[in-house]
Amino acid sequence: TPAICMRLFSEEFELGTFNLLRSLPISIERIIFSKILSQIFLLAIILVPTIIFIYSIGTLSSPAFNIDLGIIFSAYLSLLLLIIVFVCLSALASSMANKQALSFVLGVFLNFVFWQGPQEMSKIFNFDFTFQSLNYHFQNISRGVLDFSSVGFYLGLILMIMGLIILRFRWNYLKSKI
Repeated sequence: TPAICMRLFSEEFELGTFNLLRSLPISIERIIFSKILSQIFLLAIILVPTIIFIYSIGTLSSPAFNIDLGIIFSAYLSLLLLIIVFVCLSALASSMANKQALSFVLGVFLNFVFWQGPQEMSKIFNFDFTFQSLNYHFQNISRGVLDFSSVGFYLGLILMIMGLIILRFRWNYLKSKI
């Protein structure tokens, strides 16, 4: 995800085209939302061919199509929510860096910290932080039980990251006016 999203904002900062984009009669929220939504859509399209595997497994099972579609649906939902969070984190990294390479490294770092960080903190501090990791909530949803606290965690995290991106752009806009 960071490799796909590293050009989201950093290339426009580097080339100076973001000022041109800002001069259009489009709000900053719509610009950010459109860019992030395009990346989410791209990654969701990449998942579409995996439906062939479901069909293949269904036809090879005995009896035919004796598969639990609830688990498959929840695994896809969990993966889609995880993709959205990773895209938002990578977009945040891209908004914080002016160079694409730095945006990529920062995106990988942020994705790793949110995926694995709480498990590592649990080992260091001998306290259970795992319920705050993306990995924990991904496993909860993908095992077939739609846990609304995990969905709420994902949605809250997405909104928080989007808010940080908007705050970052508004701060730069206010700073440029001074």
